[in-house]
Amino acid sequence: MKKIEISKELKQKIKHIINYVLVGIGMIMCFILGYHINNMIGNKVDEKPYEIKRSSVIIAADETSNILFLDKTGSKVLMIMNDSIVTSIFNIKAKTILRPVSTEVINKK
Repeated sequence: MKKIEISKELKQKIKHIINYVLVGIGMIMCFILGYHINNMIGNKVDEKPYEIKRSSVIIAADETSNILFLDKTGSKVLMIMNDSIVTSIFNIKAKTILRPVSTEVINKK
């Protein structure tokens, strides 16, 4: 009887240990996979900001309202700006240029 009880307890403990080992291996594999995916996707090369002078580019718009900054020769696209970004820049620039309009009525007699 004791041998049967000991073997049952031993089997249960082995099952628990195997379950913990499998869960641990699964967690380790997920961490390794996440680490490698983060290295592949997350570490993109950051470009240093550069200045584009107005005299060296041509500004054009395409059919989807995107703004294109082209090289003077027109052969190389330096930057593409989305229409929402262009609208935001235009609104900011317009607010600085906009002058308040007087509401006075000029009476002509």
